[in-house]
Amino acid sequence: ALQSGELNAAYGLPYSSLSLFNNSNYTISSSETSRSFFAQMNYANVNLQDSNVRAAIAMAINKKDFTNVLLKGNGTLAEGPFPKDYTFGDSYVKAAEYNIDNARNLLAQSGWKDTDGDGYADKDGKKLSITWLTYPTRLEQPKLAEYAQSTLKDIGIEVNVNNTADH
Repeated sequence: ALQSGELNAAYGLPYSSLSLFNNSNYTISSSETSRSFFAQMNYANVNLQDSNVRAAIAMAINKKDFTNVLLKGNGTLAEGPFPKDYTFGDSYVKAAEYNIDNARNLLAQSGWKDTDGDGYADKDGKKLSITWLTYPTRLEQPKLAEYAQSTLKDIGIEVNVNNTADH
């Protein structure tokens, strides 16, 4: 609608569409907001009750690549749910560093190893598997879920993505 002239302005363009308007016919205005991409863990899931599994997940998602590649550099790395310029923001919270080897070691410390050669860690005959619930209305959310699915596979965690508006 912007390209055809039906609209004169739009708010909240998907990051993947910004390149369509990166020319002299359009003015793009942007600023940091308090909106964050984040995941919440369900402690009722027996696999997520293990602090090593939770720490391994935090270490195995490369936030820098997510921001630079999938969001095309639109955004900043977050340490927590609030921007660094808030008095209770990022400077008071420290996120785990991206480190695949340390993530694998944490899983191994908790007994999660790929014993059957399928690429996924298992323990007591059960595969280390989680479900990632997301929704399609914020276009980058499913991308984050698929990205997490890919990177967590690197440490042996199966991620089943459930992308639904009816969550």
